[in-house]
Amino acid sequence: MEFVVEEGKKPHDQCSTLLLPALSIGNVGQLAMDLMVSSTRAERIGFFDDPFLLPCVGNDAYGPQPQGQLALPLEAYDSPSNALTLVQQRSPVVKVQPRRSNSGYRITVCPTLLLTQTSYF
Repeated sequence: MEFVVEEGKKPHDQCSTLLLPALSIGNVGQLAMDLMVSSTRAERIGFFDDPFLLPCVGNDAYGPQPQGQLALPLEAYDSPSNALTLVQQRSPVVKVQPRRSNSGYRITVCPTLLLTQTSYF
């Protein structure tokens, strides 16, 4: 996985707390991360690029007025005043197995079974 730093930005040098969302039904972790990024006024410092992330793109995830800022599948935000580093994940990770063929690489998707439990109060 490659981390691409935004032009003119750099992570702060102090130790910070890393917050990651858990992808789940209802996107609760992602919505909570959106709230944290907005309320702490965290700035995007970069994004992760990995072939195992499903591609997605959006426009101005946190701005009330469109400025042409693309929202990518896995981004990092920094809030030095709160000593927080926030990672927002907008698409799931896919299990794939690259397989070599005569014409190049072929991707094989592996089936996955996920068992979960839900409690209702």
